Amino acid sequence: MMAFLSSPPEVRLIDATERPFETAVAAARTCYSSKGIVLPEEVSRTRRSREVRDRVAASTLAAGHLTTRQHATFIFAIWNVSRAVVWSFLHSHPYYNSEQVSQRYVPVQPEHVVVPDLKPEALELYRRTVREQMAAYQRLIELLLPTVERLFYEVFPARRRRPERWERTLPKRAYEVARYVLPIATYTYLYHTVSALTLLRYAAAGRIL
Repeated sequence: MMAFLSSPPEVRLIDATERPFETAVAAARTCYSSKGIVLPEEVSRTRRSREVRDRVAASTLAAGHLTTRQHATFIFAIWNVSRAVVWSFLHSHPYYNSEQVSQRYVPVQPEHVVVPDLKPEALELYRRTVREQMAAYQRLIELLLPTVERLFYEVFPARRRRPERWERTLPKRAYEVARYVLPIATYTYLYHTVSALTLLRYAAAGRIL
């Protein structure tokens, strides 16, 4: 496992389907139910129903009928991960929902970057590269602002009469462009929702890695 000089990643379970296992089995049993919807509480009510529950869970897994596992969901809050982790792992498949802090509307602070525990020479190169990228980001915002303001008031000339109303809006247009020079190690934080199936796949990927 990688060590960090910066704050390590943090993951917290915020909410989840109350009975994920029973929900998956109830969904599977509903496919073949002549009596209507099978509810999660029904599949564990008696010893007999629990035996059926376990058989259905095993048989659907063996058959690859895994969509039943997608009905149970888990909501996580995640801090101190890099944008690279989000792009290359959390968002590298279609089965998720995320809401993460925007680089378009929230300025990035220079110290908000993941710093791995590297050997001294590599660490110095890493820190120097990050400093240069962060400096480029700040400088680009400064260079873009006059153009952003000019174009904004060309499109909306009447708004020149109340420039104080747009003081907080206009820099965001510059952030939106300048963010492309930020290091991919920039910190992000997000809500991340996945199904039980995706969560199991995450676990399998962790074992492989």
